[in-house]
Amino acid sequence: MNATVEVVSFQLVAGASVAQVQQANTVVNAWLAQRSGFVSRLLWSTEDGVWQDVVHWRSMEEAKVTAEEFMRDMGESDYLRLIDMGSVKMSHSPLHVQTQAH
Repeated sequence: MNATVEVVSFQLVAGASVAQVQQANTVVNAWLAQRSGFVSRLLWSTEDGVWQDVVHWRSMEEAKVTAEEFMRDMGESDYLRLIDMGSVKMSHSPLHVQTQAH
């Protein structure tokens, strides 16, 4: 199994706030924590309003299976209602190098 990085970029719908995204993510994070192969997640927004969601998975297979499950299980979630779905871009790539502080 090769570690995989999932990168999703998106913009919010008009009127959505950072606080709303943070609140809605409590459910998303709890759901992710229960998924096979989940390692970690980072979510941030750039100065120009583009959001980046980066998830580290143990394998490509687990990442892709969970991406499909996410849309099924979380499709009506408050989190997805905040996202401009037309702006979403997603990719899965093998992780080649990872460094952590000691």
